[in-house]
Amino acid sequence: MNKARRNEIQKIIDPLSNIINDLRDIMDAEQDAYDSYSEFFRNSERGEEMENALDAIEEAIDDLENAQERLEDV
Repeated sequence: MNKARRNEIQKIIDPLSNIINDLRDIMDAEQDAYDSYSEFFRNSERGEEMENALDAIEEAIDDLENAQERLEDV
């Protein structure tokens, strides 16, 4: 791969890092909110929805980090 195409890939990697960091911030805020609720709430349907959302965000972060690593290997 030539330098120009590597530079184009780097232009994708940098914003991807920002997105990952933003998602981590959102996940941390949601986790703090979830942790502040009572066990009764956490066991409710709404609590389960929050937990599922946290799991989905974490999975998305993992997927984006894997994509970032693959791009960096190029």
